[in-house]
Amino acid sequence: MSQDNTQSTTVAATNVSPSVTLTNGILSQDNEPIPHMSSLESLQECARQLIQEINAKRQRDATILSELKTELDNHTTSSFARIEKFILSKSQATSEVIQTKLQILFNTLNHVSELKSELEHFRNDLEVLNCDTQKPGIM
Repeated sequence: MSQDNTQSTTVAATNVSPSVTLTNGILSQDNEPIPHMSSLESLQECARQLIQEINAKRQRDATILSELKTELDNHTTSSFARIEKFILSKSQATSEVIQTKLQILFNTLNHVSELKSELEHFRNDLEVLNCDTQKPGIM
């Protein structure tokens, strides 16, 4: 790069630091020249600052990702808790209905068992009566 070259290169970082301008091989920040720096030193300083800005952005990105992960974890935990509460309440309500219906079923089965026992007893008595009426000379 020649000393006569008046081209300027500007590297701007969004909302991070003021713009860095490289003019005729001399690095300036906020348009304040840095005295007695060679072109190579200026480029090295510019590269060093860019690397620092990139590293700062990467650190912010890592922080944002970590915060996002935390928020998503919290949201997932909250959603799971609501779903679990809903399912448990439905399960409890269903259990009460099932318990009532099972109680009715067992009561009916007990009644059927009692009726079966009475019927068996009646059949035995009827059989004895029939045998007694079939014997000659009883009547």
